[in-house]
Amino acid sequence: MGGRPLALGLLASCLLVSSALAEDVAGSADHPLTGRFEGASIIFYKAAALDRAALLQGPHDYNALLERNALTDRTGPEWLPLEGKVTRIRYDIPAGHSSYEVSRSYESALMAKGFSVIYSCADAACLTGMLTDDYLIGQQVDTDNSDTARYSTNLHYLLAVHDPAGGMMMQGDGALPDPATEAPFGLPEPIFDASAGAMPEAMGGPGSAVSGGPGSEATAAGGPGFATPEGPGSEATSGMLMPGAPGLSAPGFDTTGGPGSETGNPLLLPGTPDPAGPATAIPDAAGQPTYVAILVGEDGALTTAFIEVVEPAGGSADAAGQISVEDATQMAAAFDAGQSINIYGLHFDTDSAVLQPDSQPTLDQIVQLLDSQPQLRLAVIGHTDDQGSASYNLALSTRRAQSVVAALIEQYGIASDRLSPSGQGLSQPIAPNDTADGRAQNRRVELSAE
Repeated sequence: MGGRPLALGLLASCLLVSSALAEDVAGSADHPLTGRFEGASIIFYKAAALDRAALLQGPHDYNALLERNALTDRTGPEWLPLEGKVTRIRYDIPAGHSSYEVSRSYESALMAKGFSVIYSCADAACLTGMLTDDYLIGQQVDTDNSDTARYSTNLHYLLAVHDPAGGMMMQGDGALPDPATEAPFGLPEPIFDASAGAMPEAMGGPGSAVSGGPGSEATAAGGPGFATPEGPGSEATSGMLMPGAPGLSAPGFDTTGGPGSETGNPLLLPGTPDPAGPATAIPDAAGQPTYVAILVGEDGALTTAFIEVVEPAGGSADAAGQISVEDATQMAAAFDAGQSINIYGLHFDTDSAVLQPDSQPTLDQIVQLLDSQPQLRLAVIGHTDDQGSASYNLALSTRRAQSVVAALIEQYGIASDRLSPSGQGLSQPIAPNDTADGRAQNRRVELSAE
């Protein structure tokens, strides 16, 4: 399967797991697998322990859906349907950085963590049929965004996978791509002249002409800053080094000859951080893959990046480490198993943090648990649904957690140093918020042993 190992010199050094220069939306956080582009700020954040997602894995025919008045249909072969822990984050990128730079930086950082790109496209190549405007992909991929002009020009999209089973990913129709005749997942053939040092439009997955993955004869990318045989900025061998290929010593791309690591790292510019950042465990539930989709586009001087991560969740909230109990014995068993507990017997009126009288039996059980385990300390965490703004719900969830703690201290005499109240607002749903039942599941108080 012998594509020769090559070294991809990208601008991954701009990806940092650090604080942004501008204020992030309340309750948001970077995903540990992706980090953030340096100086970016989070303008949208949504996470669910269990949700459904559909990730683009081939060119999209927007016009076909428009004619059927079915723009939300995700049953076509270009969509990869998934279920798991889903995180969606949108970033404003600081001025002076192109969508191409941001996309390639994320791509390189993901590869450093062991991901493989299985589909990528740019501009009109992301669409098929009569309508090929960039913003249409923004509308279909970043579905929570009302300003589709953010993706009106210079659009770049990629879908990457970390497959713990280590096998080649199948196409949407279940067939393996033939590396001799086709690129995976409808990836368009690269249009660039490696010998001239031109940048590629798209990066392939395993078996493609530009991937260096199994079954390919990888072609040097070239271009300024790329380590290629002939291209500017080169000193040694070239192109892209796929994780797991010969010569890759460890996550972080510690190989030879480049600055930035003990053994030299050709991915890093001098004085910049490793794109892999601190060691991050890739979720692996019974060998299930983790997917990351990155969409970047421009609107004049504004560059926007949207990230969607789908991780294994085991198919239920229980598998995500959260259970719903009201009994002290069950609570103790859950803590012994290292699980947090969702409590639904603590009741509040809408937009209120005042505990209702019918919450008393649940408070009694919490106290029984605390009395039986004198060393136990609890984090009391409030959660809401997505009705209202993120900042409002963050404040409401915090007040509700404080109300529970106050009741335990004032009514039952529990020591205050055993209880830590906090709120997460709408940022950690465990069910979709598009139904009444889902919203009811998300309105909860979570207990976690400290």
